[in-house]
Amino acid sequence: MQAPFVITAGSALTPYGIGTNAYAQGSKPTSKPLAGNYATHTEVAMVPDYDAQQLLAVRSVSNFDRLTLHVCVAVDQLHKQLGYADLTTRRQALADDRMCIVIGSAGPLQSIVDFDLQTIEEPSYVQPSRVPNVVFNVPASYAAIRHGIRGSCITLTDGDSSSLKAFAIAAGQLQFGRIDLAMVGGAEEATPAYAMYRQAMDQSSSSNGLPISEGASLFAMETVEHARQAGRSSLAGLFGCAQVFSPNAAQVGLRACLAKLERQFPQAMAAISTVYCDADIEASELGLSEVTQVQLDQKLGRTGAMYGSLALLDALTSNQVADHSVILVLQADEAGACVAALFEKHGQLN
Repeated sequence: MQAPFVITAGSALTPYGIGTNAYAQGSKPTSKPLAGNYATHTEVAMVPDYDAQQLLAVRSVSNFDRLTLHVCVAVDQLHKQLGYADLTTRRQALADDRMCIVIGSAGPLQSIVDFDLQTIEEPSYVQPSRVPNVVFNVPASYAAIRHGIRGSCITLTDGDSSSLKAFAIAAGQLQFGRIDLAMVGGAEEATPAYAMYRQAMDQSSSSNGLPISEGASLFAMETVEHARQAGRSSLAGLFGCAQVFSPNAAQVGLRACLAKLERQFPQAMAAISTVYCDADIEASELGLSEVTQVQLDQKLGRTGAMYGSLALLDALTSNQVADHSVILVLQADEAGACVAALFEKHGQLN
């Protein structure tokens, strides 16, 4: 029972701090009201302040918005974990067009709102420096440019299931030989514009009222053979992802996802020991008995598009999830997207 794709490194910025070790060692983060003209009553759990200029080794970050900073720092941290802090060293091991970035996110919503408001209030004085940040793929693109990544650069803005779908897209690129290593995960920002988006999305969700969490969590994913050639050990294996669209019937959609995975990976599905899903989903109602159900929202609040990548981060840093455990991550968002991803934990990430 060997997964075709492996996770070989990870990085994270969470309300617990910068780094995967901070998440592993941290206690429950505190939340506070978000300052802003139109989201003052929203509770947020923010990434602790950090010196972006120092971490990114740049003179100025004034043209980077909050989401771009989170993504760039997470990508930098991931390069260091892989031993690729120096670009020349990285290029000796991996050509620019053999790497890609795939992230799930709601996008730079605050930059978009700020730009739109300025065009309405002061159309003659719109700042050109604001324009790049209104493009949804800009945070990942800045990170890709910094490291010469040219395989592909993709940002999925398909709701809360986006980072799980990012794993599926990255796996497809690896499977068809388009790249050798994918940096994949999710990122969100804690801003007034994002808070408005979350309030609108969570109207009928049981998670409404929980704090909003921001940050980024990214993983290096490659094929088993490529990781072996590079001398990297596996932290986790990805068997596969399944997704369907099932509006107003999350249980039906998730059962269809599980049926797809069952046909492809019957042994792994029979060995599931841990299921990550939110409070709206009951594992036993999906035919998953004798499993440990983890509700990530009770630990981090509303994680948005980061949900899937944070679930994997939690599993790989948790002492409660043993090595060789098979982990199922389920997500059903308000738009009707239902996704299931099947992993196996191989080692502890810290």
